[in-house]
Amino acid sequence: MQAHTISVLQARELWLMDAGQKDETSPQNIYIGNWKQRADRLALCSYLLTGELLRGEVGSVTMFALPERMTRADEESFLSIIPQRELWESRHNSGDIVSAGVAVLRLKIRNLKRAFSLGRVEVEVHHGSVEPENVETLKSIAAMQPWTMSWNNVCEYLPPADFHAMARTCCESKATVHYACSVNWAQSLKGASSLDFFGRQDVLDSLIELSHRAIECGYTAHRLQDILLSPPNEHLMKIADTALATEMKGKWLKAFFSFAGLRSFEDQVALTEISPFSVLQRFGSTLFMTWSYGPDINFHKRCNSTDAAKYGIPASTLLNQDASHGSH
Repeated sequence: MQAHTISVLQARELWLMDAGQKDETSPQNIYIGNWKQRADRLALCSYLLTGELLRGEVGSVTMFALPERMTRADEESFLSIIPQRELWESRHNSGDIVSAGVAVLRLKIRNLKRAFSLGRVEVEVHHGSVEPENVETLKSIAAMQPWTMSWNNVCEYLPPADFHAMARTCCESKATVHYACSVNWAQSLKGASSLDFFGRQDVLDSLIELSHRAIECGYTAHRLQDILLSPPNEHLMKIADTALATEMKGKWLKAFFSFAGLRSFEDQVALTEISPFSVLQRFGSTLFMTWSYGPDINFHKRCNSTDAAKYGIPASTLLNQDASHGSH
C-alpha cells in the first residue's frame, strides 16, 4: 500500500503529461463537442485540463501513487463511474455536468458516512488473490457466508466453466446473490461487433440509423434534448455496436450461463442488461448480470415490491427489462 502523499504540483504535472499524449481523436476530446450548453463545455474543458474537482492540499494517492510497472487507466474520468440515471437527474439540478457529478458523489459519501456513524456498515480488509487454484482463499470467503458478491468483470479473465466453479466455491450459502459485468463480451460472439460486418455498408448504415433512433428516445426519456446533441458526435463503430449489443446479448448470456449449472435460467438470473449509450462512457455495450446458484431461488416469485430489497435488487429491474436501467 502507498503511504506517502502526492503534492498538488506533482499531480498536476502527471495529469498534464497524460493529457499531452492524447490527440484530437481521444474519446475525452470528442465528447466535449456533444454538449449544447456552454457551461457544460467549459466545465469539461477545465476538468480535462486539470483533473481537479475541488480545491485540495495534496494530489490523489490512489490515482498517482502507483506501484512500479503499473500505469494509470487510459481515458480515466470520474464521470464514467457514476450511474447515468443519477448523473442526468443531478444535471437538471446543477449548473453543469461536472458539478452534477460532484453532487452525486458527495451525496453518496454523506450517506456512507451516516451509515458508518450509525453502526450500519462495518469494513473488514482481507488480502488475497481470488483464483481457481487458491482454494484456501475461496473457502475463507465461503466461511463468511456472503449475502452478496460483486465480481466486476473477473468473468472475462477465466473460461466460463472455471469462473462459475470458482464463484460456487465462494458461497456455501446457496442463496448468495452474485453481480458481474462484461465489457468485452461482444468480442467473443460472432455478429456482436460492427467489425464482423466490414465491407457491408448497407448493414452498417442500418445499424447506425437504428442506434440513432434508440439514442434519441433515451435522450427524450431523460429530458436531455436541450443538453446533448442528437445524433451524437461519436465514433460510428461505437454507435453501430449499440444496436448489435441489444440484439445479440441473449446468445452470449445463454452460452455463459450454460456452464453455471443452474436449475432454471429464468428463475435464478434476476437481471441482465446492457448499459445505456452515453458519450461519457468509454465502452458502449457493457453487460451487467445478477444471479444466484441457489436451486431454491426464484427471483420472479420473490422479487416483488415488498421483498425485492431483501436481495438487493430493485423490483423494476427484473429479468428481461430494457437496458434503460442504470448499472448496479
